[in-house]
Amino acid sequence: MRTINKVILVGRLTKDPELKKTNSDLSFVRFTVATDRRVGQGKDPVTDFIDCEVWGAMAESLAKYTQKGALIGVEGSIQVNKYQDKDGNTRYSTRVRADAVHFLGSKNSSENNSSSYQSSGNDDVYEEDDESLNILSDEDVPF
Repeated sequence: MRTINKVILVGRLTKDPELKKTNSDLSFVRFTVATDRRVGQGKDPVTDFIDCEVWGAMAESLAKYTQKGALIGVEGSIQVNKYQDKDGNTRYSTRVRADAVHFLGSKNSSENNSSSYQSSGNDDVYEEDDESLNILSDEDVPF
């Protein structure tokens, strides 16, 4: 039986992305996306803060073209890491490893222009996509 591990998020960056490099000079950015989750009809949404990471050219573009508050879309998979803390306790961390990041607008922008940077496998190549991400309203969802 095949399994699926796919995540799609739309939210805002909680701080300016900071580009980092591995010892082998591979670029990466770890970032957090704030998203709203509905908890019940008539109740205020709850904000979740989702840890994410992106590698290669997508990381460089995220750091170069976005900042705190920017609206982005993230496509990827959930990754769980197990490690030992300084006291020898087993700990787990969970984050989304992005396969694609879509730039949907800045905090102060009301434009519908967006760009997408998508990985082609393990390459550091990205493609620019001028299509806008269509966000559905409650009326568009059939359930």
